[in-house]
Amino acid sequence: TMGELVEVVVIGGLMTALFLGGWSLPWISDEALIRFFATSMEFGRNMANVLAMLVHVGVFFAKVLIMIVLQMLIRWGQPRFRYDQVMDLGWKIMLPLSLANIVVTGFVVLLLRDITA
Repeated sequence: TMGELVEVVVIGGLMTALFLGGWSLPWISDEALIRFFATSMEFGRNMANVLAMLVHVGVFFAKVLIMIVLQMLIRWGQPRFRYDQVMDLGWKIMLPLSLANIVVTGFVVLLLRDITA
C-alpha cells in the first residue's frame, strides 16, 4: 500500500541522517568542495557554495536511495512468517531471552557496583 512505501522512504531518510552521515561526502570536507568549485571551475564564491549545496542534496538522496534498495532486497528476499510462527517465536524464544537478559544485566550491575564501591 501507499503507507508502506512512505514508510520505506522515511526509514531510508532517518537511517541516512542518523547513521550514514546525512549529506556529507565521505573523506571530503565542505571547504575542499567549495575550493574545488571556486578554483578549478572558476566560479565565484557564491556560486561555489550553491554548487556544494546541490552536491550535498544529491549525496543525501543517493544515500536514501541506497537504503530504499537495501530495504526492498531484504523485504523481498525473506520469506513471510505465518501468524502462529510469529507467536511461537515471541512466547517461546524472545520472552525467555529478554527475561534472561534482564537477570544477567542485573547481576552485572550488582557486581560492578560492588567492585567500584
